[in-house]
Amino acid sequence: MSNNKSTKPENIALVLIILQLLFKVTMELIKSHGLRQGNPFIDALFWAGTIAWAVIIPLLVQQYRLVYLFAAILGILNGAVGLLFPIMQVCRHYIVGPTICVHGLLIAYFSFKAYRELSLNQRDAKER
Repeated sequence: MSNNKSTKPENIALVLIILQLLFKVTMELIKSHGLRQGNPFIDALFWAGTIAWAVIIPLLVQQYRLVYLFAAILGILNGAVGLLFPIMQVCRHYIVGPTICVHGLLIAYFSFKAYRELSLNQRDAKER
């Protein structure tokens, strides 16, 4: 485990998730307006993801271990959706989708790593 607080996996995961939420609110909210208006499923998916990230952030600050696992799963799903953007012609360029994919996978990696470390710390504390 790292001694430097800023490089702990839980802090990295939190920063990545905050960046994800900021991206959703500043870019996706505006850019996806037309797409969301024509499709209630995409609109519901957009808002569900936005609300999920907003709810996850304060729970991660409180270091709820299972929320890191949930964030890892959402990170994987977010990465998959990012890969589908160019294929589904949601965005006409091929940089945003792969960037979202990599970002989602980084969220998944650091969230899962934080989940594992917190699990090990809990186990060690019980053994003492």
